[in-house]
Amino acid sequence: MTCGVVDERGEIAAMYKGIPQNDIGIRTDVIENISKAKGMRLLIRSMAPEVIACDEIGSKEDVIAIRRMFNFRC
Repeated sequence: MTCGVVDERGEIAAMYKGIPQNDIGIRTDVIENISKAKGMRLLIRSMAPEVIACDEIGSKEDVIAIRRMFNFRC
């Protein structure tokens, strides 16, 4: 299963020079230092993951972005 991670503050994958320091799986793409809404759109459009993971959903914009992802058609 392909996965995508939106790591807004670099807390999930702990990237260092483009390499995740935490074990997030070999088939996982990471986008970091970008808002969740923009990161989710980029993942869907360019990497087509089956699962998207992110940290806390804390704003109205995050909820709106998640709802839009459910309606996205490739």
